Amino acid sequence: LVYSMLSSEKSRNLEVLTLALEGYVEKADGREVYSSQTKLPITLLVPKESIVVALNAPKRVPVGEYFLVKAILKNTGFQAVSRIAVNLYADGELSDTKFMDLLLPGAETEIDFPYKLDEPGLHNFTVVVSFTDVLGESKTVTSSTVVTAIQEIKISIAVSSTNLTISDSVNISGAVVPSLE
Repeated sequence: LVYSMLSSEKSRNLEVLTLALEGYVEKADGREVYSSQTKLPITLLVPKESIVVALNAPKRVPVGEYFLVKAILKNTGFQAVSRIAVNLYADGELSDTKFMDLLLPGAETEIDFPYKLDEPGLHNFTVVVSFTDVLGESKTVTSSTVVTAIQEIKISIAVSSTNLTISDSVNISGAVVPSLE
């Protein structure tokens, strides 16, 4: 018997092979040749996403000071993924991109992005990871977090010690501008 593959049709997770079968059967009065074609569906077991990503950053940071936004990537699939691009967006704008050639099955890696916020308030960070899976298809996964940038307020109080005794109390009144809320 001789098998040969005539064609292959691939969809998302199913591949259908068309096989040709040619052979012969020995009979007392000679050989009888026959051939046939058959389609064999083969289900490919591939996880939906091969990489999972988490984004870690401090919840609160002082305005004007650097901190780290960390993208943690883990390959949860059974095959290596390749051509990995890790894009960091800050408040919707692309801030930085880092690249990896390969992430093996079960492997985990951390990619650090140093960042500094110049304005107080809530800031949204999103990491978008693009990669090529074992079937050669491009995939994208994302993760987001929010960081609050706080403006540090420094207050200096000077008290003259010439008229102050240990038993005296000092009352301080006034308003904080801008508001600490």
